[in-house]
Amino acid sequence: IQGSYAWSTGSTNQTILVDSTDSYSVVVTDQFGCVSADTTEAVVIELPDTTYTTNTSYLTVEFFSTNQTGVNYVWDFGDGNSATGPDAYHVYDWKGEFVATLTAYNDCDTITTEFYVFPDIIDGIDGINSNASDISVFPNPNNGIFNVQLTLNAQAEVSYEVIDVQGRAIQTSNLGTLSGTVLQEVNLDNVASGIYMLKLVIAGEPSVQRITVK
Repeated sequence: IQGSYAWSTGSTNQTILVDSTDSYSVVVTDQFGCVSADTTEAVVIELPDTTYTTNTSYLTVEFFSTNQTGVNYVWDFGDGNSATGPDAYHVYDWKGEFVATLTAYNDCDTITTEFYVFPDIIDGIDGINSNASDISVFPNPNNGIFNVQLTLNAQAEVSYEVIDVQGRAIQTSNLGTLSGTVLQEVNLDNVASGIYMLKLVIAGEPSVQRITVK
């Protein structure tokens, strides 16, 4: 229609672009001076966003979508497991490098982002210790009761912690000064099934063994 336009946004163009959900009205005066008015409701649907952050504690990784503008969120943890929702929590079976995927989608679009996560035991420490020629844990898997056998190279202070996958110490013990071959029983008192880490500290040097409780 030829004439003038007066939109509630202040625009005098024939058409307007909007970026927020709201009511918009227009008054049109045609070339003959006739005036008409109309109001319309505009619904703006934001594009989904896959911006994310993670928080890693031992084998546990928390996933957070930073801008929760997607209607649906799907997390693929890269180890055959997945979850839905804007935030997720996952415990990996073991340390490593995993390619995780976040997919956000709504009625308008789908966006997918891939990224790496690095669940680990304790700062990359493994079962090697220069103060012991042998460290063995048996039986493993076990029912929460197992033996730790150490063959020490020299007299040394020995202590241990049993740590769950969220990094919480569930049992600690100072074994004192030991030498030679030592056999120590550990009883986790009916702990829940799962993966635990036995952190041994021998003469101030830590090492970690994986424990599976069934």
